[in-house]
Amino acid sequence: MTENIRDFIIRVTGYITALVRKSEQIDRLTGIDVCGILFKGLGDR
Repeated sequence: MTENIRDFIIRVTGYITALVRKSEQIDRLTGIDVCGILFKGLGDR
C-alpha cells in the first residue's frame, strides 16, 4: 500500500515539475507569467 502512495506522489511531483517547466517556456515566449497566475489563483482559494 505504501508503495502505491509513494509512486503516486512521485508521479504527481513529476506532473507539477513538467507543468512548471512548460509554463516557464511560455513565459519566455510570450512574456506572460503563467506560474505567477497559477500560484496567485491557488492562493486566492
